[in-house]
Amino acid sequence: TAKSASNVTIRMYCQGLGDCFLLRFPRLDDATQSTFVMIDCGVIIGTERASEKMAEVVDDIIKTTNGKIDLLIVTHE
Repeated sequence: TAKSASNVTIRMYCQGLGDCFLLRFPRLDDATQSTFVMIDCGVIIGTERASEKMAEVVDDIIKTTNGKIDLLIVTHE
């Protein structure tokens, strides 16, 4: 699901414990380009279908960002 406010888009991936957020900001020097910030990403050991769930998340992130994340924020292991 993606929500926009003040030109910022926030996408939340609900793959289980270890949800991740992908934020898209317009670049200050070129508003037609985006800066991508990802906060966390993964699943806890024992999650059912973990590989399939993460493959779906990663595929969508690559599609959304054209394979480029500008900043990754990791809040825990």
